[in-house]
Amino acid sequence: MRKEYLIISNYAKRFLSFVVVFIYLSSSALGQSAAITIDGEFQDWNSNLTQVNESPETTNGVDLISLSVTNNRDYLFLKIEADSEFDFSDDIINHDIKIYLDTDGDTTNGDSRYKGIGAELVINLNNRRLTFYNLNAVNVNLNDIGIRVAPTVTSKTFEFAIHRDILPDNQNQLFTNSAIRILTVNESNNDRLPNNRALKYIFDESQTEGYDIIDLDKNDTNLIRIVAYNTLFNGLTVDDRIPHYDRIMKALNPDIIGFSECWDVPANAVKTLMDDWLPVNNPGGWFVEKLDSRGLITASRWKISKRWDNLPNQFPVLIDLPDEYTTNVLFTNAHLNCCSNESGRQNQADAYTAFILDAKTSGGNIDLPENTPFVYGGDLNLVGFSQQLTTLLTGDIQNTSTYGQGGMPDWDNTEVTDLFNLHTEQPFSFTWKDEGSSFPPGKLDFMLYSDAVLDVDKSFVLRTEEMDILRLTEYNLRNDDTESASDHFPVVADFVFERETTNKKKINLGTLELSSNPVKDEFRLTLPYAGSHTITITDYSGKQYLQEFTTEKVSIINTSQFPSGLYFVTVSSNNGEMSTLRFTKY
Repeated sequence: MRKEYLIISNYAKRFLSFVVVFIYLSSSALGQSAAITIDGEFQDWNSNLTQVNESPETTNGVDLISLSVTNNRDYLFLKIEADSEFDFSDDIINHDIKIYLDTDGDTTNGDSRYKGIGAELVINLNNRRLTFYNLNAVNVNLNDIGIRVAPTVTSKTFEFAIHRDILPDNQNQLFTNSAIRILTVNESNNDRLPNNRALKYIFDESQTEGYDIIDLDKNDTNLIRIVAYNTLFNGLTVDDRIPHYDRIMKALNPDIIGFSECWDVPANAVKTLMDDWLPVNNPGGWFVEKLDSRGLITASRWKISKRWDNLPNQFPVLIDLPDEYTTNVLFTNAHLNCCSNESGRQNQADAYTAFILDAKTSGGNIDLPENTPFVYGGDLNLVGFSQQLTTLLTGDIQNTSTYGQGGMPDWDNTEVTDLFNLHTEQPFSFTWKDEGSSFPPGKLDFMLYSDAVLDVDKSFVLRTEEMDILRLTEYNLRNDDTESASDHFPVVADFVFERETTNKKKINLGTLELSSNPVKDEFRLTLPYAGSHTITITDYSGKQYLQEFTTEKVSIINTSQFPSGLYFVTVSSNNGEMSTLRFTKY
């Protein structure tokens, strides 16, 4: 299932566009700070931020329709929207979109081909070419300006972060004035945004709230931690990289982990490492299986009871969870085709979708008990068309003659969910970074899951290079651990599996509604109907934090004294009806 958001009608958009354009082109835009995360989701770009919206135009090619701007202490944030999908940096869709940034307040310096702007930086979104103008024009790459961008696949909307202290040529500051000008142009059809002149933006220096750091530890020992990790070409057997993996694995303490790029790494070698790093309480130690043809290794604290070897570039295994859990789990370790192999990745996405749909249907090649949770993780190399991700999420198979008509993959016949994992220390979601590449950091590693039967307590990307000395010391990590181990960063998720102690299988009372989730100090709980009900809140271990009686349909629940973590709110009636919802307190 995916979150649903309010969408303004096209007619309303056009009216609002006219008003907004008139306001912003008639005066300078004072910056408005915001807590933006560069993750490929855009709900944090609220309507109060500086923006220019324009009605769709009759034009050939990509039509630019919206530009939004904000900042915090460290970054300038931009969001660009168009009427159709375009790509960032890969040259797979025909466009020539450029961002012109005038960063010194002088319209006569730099690239002044467009009226009212002298750009110190010109960013070509189609081919990774950048020009920095100081005394001379200098060609730089995306990593030289510290850019962060999402998503990595084609999209109608992209968001960017550019560091405010960056020296593009390693000598001269990019931003030298509190007032800047911004212009976006698709030079393949001469579509400009704003249409008449550049947008003037003034940095807002009032922002003081920082990013909430994510703790590495589980919030509860009964959560099951799954990690996906590309180890960069046999990294688990490279002597000078093994100590880095040692510290990372001990800090993360996973229960299930999917390693990729283990081409020449024997499964027994990984078992030996895991048994040494994280000893488990069973005589046989870690369970480790390898799909030799693709260098995929899956390690589990619990028995791997079944495996499937016939999916291209994907390795599903069934893991037998301990008896206190009411189910087992299907985990698929994936490493899809790299780079420009669009057809290969699409074929692999189609094949996996067909596999999951078969697993949901009795009498096929694979039969899973109904509502068996499944998790899909790994380096998916999603750097091209968004359809490959769409197929994995929605079951929209493209090669229907081979793989069937497709269908919603989750047990409730909805989409599965993509975890938008953020770094523990910074508001970014990229999982791959190579300073020597002309490509910017991107989200290549994913974790998808069946949210109809699973919840997630916490998820994150670990990048030790962002951690301060106190945090590194706390987890016995070194600053260079993740980048010395691999060019990919581990993707981590703590999943909530149903346990006997949660005791939820009662006569269903109906749907409960929470006014917010996560919760800070209180929330409004709405019951299906008024009557005599008992409200109980417990944590994952069963410890009770609240119990109260109500006859009202709506109750205000105070959680200000609750510790941060995962909770269950259960409403029961005298006739045995019961409903439970999970929520997170932060």
